[in-house]
Amino acid sequence: MFWQLAMAAQFEMRQLNIDRARKILGSAIGMAPKDKIFKKYIEIELQLGNLERCRKLYKKYLEWSPKNYYAWSKYAELERSLSETERARALLELAIDQPTLDMPELLWKAYIDFEKLKKRRHIETEDAPAGYEEYIDYLFPQETQTINLKFLEAAYKWKKQKIVSCYYFLPNDKYISF
Repeated sequence: MFWQLAMAAQFEMRQLNIDRARKILGSAIGMAPKDKIFKKYIEIELQLGNLERCRKLYKKYLEWSPKNYYAWSKYAELERSLSETERARALLELAIDQPTLDMPELLWKAYIDFEKLKKRRHIETEDAPAGYEEYIDYLFPQETQTINLKFLEAAYKWKKQKIVSCYYFLPNDKYISF
């Protein structure tokens, strides 16, 4: 059924009948919401540059599936690409607060990557300057005043809960040792 609706929506798009394509995809979400339908509809709206409609679709997507790691991370990624850093951070914090997530480890990784900042520092040797070194640092919103303890406390609680409940970690994940 998804492919038939997707093909019908694509046909309408090729005919430049965007409103009809939206109705088809909107009806599909109303009748039988599926990840693929949401993804396709959001992709179309992004191509059209309709960001407000993308936001509405992501909100509907999260109402339908609040445990979906992919939806949370992609919505935050959209906001970050629009330089809406505070909105993206708020979305990631809301996602982390969800009681159940399908892949919490990946969401935590997305949040940590979101806070990364690439910096350069000057390296000097005894003889002469050796050049520059690039490194990754973390930038937190209140870094100039105090360390963002809320983020670290939430990560610590999550890690402690995971250690108590099970010992499953992704093979190449790096984590902060407390």
